[in-house]
Amino acid sequence: NPLNFADMILSKLSAEAEGVGEIQYKFLINSGNDWYSIQDFSTSNSCEWIPSSPGKKILYVDVMDEKGNIERESINYIVN
Repeated sequence: NPLNFADMILSKLSAEAEGVGEIQYKFLINSGNDWYSIQDFSTSNSCEWIPSSPGKKILYVDVMDEKGNIERESINYIVN
C-alpha cells in the first residue's frame, strides 16, 4: 500500500496570548465549505493536526479569557 502524502504530514499548531485569568485555546480548520475542529477550548495552547486532503486551508485559533472574551486569528496554509 503506498502512503498518501497527506497521511505523512504532522503539523503542530501553537498560539500564545495574554488576557485576564485563565486563557483557553480552540483550533479550527476551514477547507472550502467545510469546518473542522482540531481542539475545542482547552488550556493547552498547542495541538497536532494531520491533514486529510490536499488543498488550501485556513487555520484558526480562538483565544478566550476567563471573562468569556474571544479573539480569533488565522493563517493561510496549503497542503500539497
